[in-house]
Amino acid sequence: MMNLHTERNSLTPRSHAAFQHIDLDEVQHFVDERPEVLLELLRLALSTCRDQISFVNRCGATGDAPAQRLAIHNLLNTFNFLRARKAITTARRAERYVAASYTPLGPMMLTELNAVYDAVEAELSSFLSHPGTITPAV
Repeated sequence: MMNLHTERNSLTPRSHAAFQHIDLDEVQHFVDERPEVLLELLRLALSTCRDQISFVNRCGATGDAPAQRLAIHNLLNTFNFLRARKAITTARRAERYVAASYTPLGPMMLTELNAVYDAVEAELSSFLSHPGTITPAV
């Protein structure tokens, strides 16, 4: 049986504490002792985030506030799964703005949302490109 919470069975040789934008320890805890599921969910989260931020931007360009609010909400759900605290805070603020104003995000807030997305995407991509190996507990 694998135990992802020990040093010997770490999903990656580098410390998760080195990540500034996502909390892989909490995500690992969420999926418990199923590292293959964790990796697949992280790959899906990366792909989903890319689609979601793209849709957020398209909705802003077309002025579709209701669709943008939904897209931001979906992005927020993905950030929640990744335990990306700064991104969560930014996405919540963006969603509240669109909900209260009935207008798409302004350039500054949209830039901020894209910046936190970029930071999360960079960390997640980095991790997934070198996830390390998982060895069963002895």
